Amino acid sequence: MTNATIVAGHRYVLRVLYKDIEANNFQFTHTYEVIATSTSTADLAAAFMAKINKHVSRRVDASIYAGVKASKAIGGITFEAVNAGAAGNDITV
Repeated sequence: MTNATIVAGHRYVLRVLYKDIEANNFQFTHTYEVIATSTSTADLAAAFMAKINKHVSRRVDASIYAGVKASKAIGGITFEAVNAGAAGNDITV
């Protein structure tokens, strides 16, 4: 949601795709829907987190992580990580 433009009153949908059922040759999805109450991405993320964690039969737990991009200046050139892996060890610059 880093560069998202949120419009209050608009409907936003998050679809979780599960591929862990090997007995079936199909994908299972669950859709979560919220209406934005403000233009804040943090508010929208919090609304999705609350909706997901309230779902009794959920197969995932939602949390919010506001990551900080790593950067390093070498020889007057600044490098900034644009993508970090889940463990923080896969970084694209």
